Amino acid sequence: MGQFTRTDFIVYEGKPYVLEVNTIPGLTANSLFPKAAKAVGISFSKLLDKIVKMAFTPLANGKLKKVQLKQS
Repeated sequence: MGQFTRTDFIVYEGKPYVLEVNTIPGLTANSLFPKAAKAVGISFSKLLDKIVKMAFTPLANGKLKKVQLKQS
C-alpha cells in the first residue's frame, strides 16, 4: 500500500471486520478521508500539506516510513 489509505470496517458483536482497504481514497473536501482527518482536528488544507510532505519523505531501507497524522 502507499503512504495513506482509507479502511472501511464494521464492528459486529464487539469484533471489528474489515470491509475494504481503499488505496486511493477520495480527496475532495467532502470525501470520507478528509472528513476523518477533520474529526481529529486536521483541516483539509493541513491534510493536503501533510500528504505533499509525505510524498517527499525519503524511504528508509526501501520501506515506507510510517507517518502518524496528528494535529500540529
